[in-house]
Amino acid sequence: MAAVLAGHQQAFAGLVRLYQGRIYAMARGYFRNPEEASDVAQEVFLAVFASLPRFDRSRPFRHWLLRIATNHCIQHLRRKTRPPLPPDPPAPLPDPLEVQVQNEERERVRQAMDRLDEDLRDVVIHYYLLDQSCPDIAETLGITLSLVKVRLLRARRAMVVILKELEAIGSPRR
Repeated sequence: MAAVLAGHQQAFAGLVRLYQGRIYAMARGYFRNPEEASDVAQEVFLAVFASLPRFDRSRPFRHWLLRIATNHCIQHLRRKTRPPLPPDPPAPLPDPLEVQVQNEERERVRQAMDRLDEDLRDVVIHYYLLDQSCPDIAETLGITLSLVKVRLLRARRAMVVILKELEAIGSPRR
């Protein structure tokens, strides 16, 4: 870590390799378009490199990195309006009906996540997509552990209601 903080590019490249999958997964939680998520993930690492002098060595690097990534994704979302994107292409499966059902369910979950408040969606992305623990989420987002738990509970309840609404209107049946 000392080499990274000293500005050695090779050491930073090692950190990029270590965290690029996690940052990309986070970006995919915010952006359905894989190219856009990849672009945002690259921008995150550029921002991290530029911010290295401000890193507080007494705190975990991973939390600092994820906080920057979260802020960057949110800022990117605010700068543009997201056009609706087509569902992800189905993976080749032996049963086409099963593939269709999975795609419809995935799209309903994405639509439900899009309708969540930003603070609830952030916690959901960190918990379910990045597989972070509640204490890690609290540290990363700079909120209390109790607030993380409350937001997870509210998000789950909201998702149930939203998914029922989407099911009632038949979305995204094609």
